Amino acid sequence: MKKAFTIAEVLITLGVIGVVAALTIPSLIENHKKKVVAAKLQKFYNTFTTALELSKSDHGDCSEWSYSYEDKNCQSNSEYKAQFFSEYIIKYMKGIKECGPEVRKCANIIVPEEISHYNPNGFSYLRYIFSDGSCFGMTIGGLGIDKRSANIHGFFDYNCGNPPNKAGRDVFVFWTIPGYYPFQYGNHETKINRVDRDTLKTLCKNKPVECGLLIQYDNWEVKEDYPLKL
Repeated sequence: MKKAFTIAEVLITLGVIGVVAALTIPSLIENHKKKVVAAKLQKFYNTFTTALELSKSDHGDCSEWSYSYEDKNCQSNSEYKAQFFSEYIIKYMKGIKECGPEVRKCANIIVPEEISHYNPNGFSYLRYIFSDGSCFGMTIGGLGIDKRSANIHGFFDYNCGNPPNKAGRDVFVFWTIPGYYPFQYGNHETKINRVDRDTLKTLCKNKPVECGLLIQYDNWEVKEDYPLKL
């Protein structure tokens, strides 16, 4: 006689495998998302800060740049921003293309509801798409006092317009002002290396737009106690 498994034994084994898979696959997917998010955030940070450093070597410190559209002899605010970013930022970044609201894919690059208070008109943010499928939008603010208060701020979307389009999950706000780099500056006036982790964790939980600070603080890692589900 040849030994073999019975149908009941096979079904029981398959059932056990199914239960184990159901318990482990969501965790594996979540861990994979965490790695992807952290990696793309770090890549964006490195790309953006490198562009700033290259621009500073050509144009001087950020506080000396021409932030006002009157300086550029532009007819409109939007025209000036396009010229500003083209001159100071975009030409120092590789693998991206400018994206206007008339292009269907670009229209899907939205400013999530959680950060709409930064600027209710989403298309005041100029959009740019990376070759890896991520994208970002940015605008200029803080010009009311003097150039020292001028800043570049915007959002980075690691999956570029695809769901969930939620701050802290796939969209992260960044700020750049003289002396600070993306994600290092939130609504509190202190650098990230002077803030404790519990403060950043609470900030991320209560105000997801600031979650990029926590990921940067954790050395570009989304840790197990990250306050939001990706």
